[in-house]
Amino acid sequence: MFVCNISLVNFRNFSSLKSEFAQGINIIYGDNAVGKTNLIEALYYLSLGRSFKKANDKEIIKIGENEGQLLVNYIDKSSIKHSLEGRILKEGKIIYFDEEKVSSIAKILGKLVCVVYSPLMVSLFRDEPGERRRFIDSYLSLMSDKYLYALTRQKKLLKERNNALLNNYDEDVISIITEELVNISYRVYFLRKGLIGKLNTLVDGIYQQLFKGEKLTLKYVTNVPEESDQEQFILKYREKIERIKSEERIKKTTLVGIQRDDLKAYLGNKEVYAYASQGQNRLVTLALNLAISKILEEHFKDKPILLLDDVFSDLDNSRQKDLINYLKKENQQVFITTANKVDEKEVNLYHIENEQLIGGK
Repeated sequence: MFVCNISLVNFRNFSSLKSEFAQGINIIYGDNAVGKTNLIEALYYLSLGRSFKKANDKEIIKIGENEGQLLVNYIDKSSIKHSLEGRILKEGKIIYFDEEKVSSIAKILGKLVCVVYSPLMVSLFRDEPGERRRFIDSYLSLMSDKYLYALTRQKKLLKERNNALLNNYDEDVISIITEELVNISYRVYFLRKGLIGKLNTLVDGIYQQLFKGEKLTLKYVTNVPEESDQEQFILKYREKIERIKSEERIKKTTLVGIQRDDLKAYLGNKEVYAYASQGQNRLVTLALNLAISKILEEHFKDKPILLLDDVFSDLDNSRQKDLINYLKKENQQVFITTANKVDEKEVNLYHIENEQLIGGK
């Protein structure tokens, strides 16, 4: 798939912007604070219905305005042209796919598939485990509506169970909630384990090709029973909960579950969060996102859009060229933002100034 054009009205710093894009690598350069990242954010917003900056919708609307608008036209793997449009209001948002209003954000998941790398992700392996779970959950939700349902249901049941423990509910009530929680957790566990396993088979090859160094490995960490068979998973999960039942009553919270899952990364035998430099953290996270892109391509039978924000900041000239050459071979549409003009052939260069993109197609 590839994005043909974009139109923004009162989105972030843009009063109005319209631009067409070409296939291949699109490099957007310009001074700081001119809106390079905002353009990346707009594309991502129409992919998942939210910002990758953890901003709420009110913050996305241009200051002083009541509504922001986004429109993207893109072509899918069947060469069919589609449109995604968002109206961002202070009281909520309205999303349209092919000019028809969708009933929920879930209806657009998997339409315009994007993978984003941002400097904000430099601390992915230093942040709390919840950040890494959100990273994994966002892409699994793109690939499976059943996963999205199971995750949503699990979170609801966990909240109910914690509330029951906090308020000393009867054991029979807690048991009913627990039984459903155990059953619904299997799908989340099974798909998380599968995705991280696939990522682990890909990520070191990408890391070595681009950056070279110690072997990069990923590990799925969980305290639920690591059983592939659903019946065994449920049986051992029940047994584990039974053993810590009194401890949960004392602490008034659920101590076992996929809500405690984590994704860990290692360079050689050293954990990235503890030993890697900031530059290494960026390279590991970039390799992880490129591996995610390959998995999404396999799932959707189409190459996702790569959004690489300020990706060159920690790369020397040699690694920048290695990355560009890697992306050229991948033959997918890429958007790269950078402060400085890049002297590179076979790429589309856009200069952003005065809320307009100049050059490119």
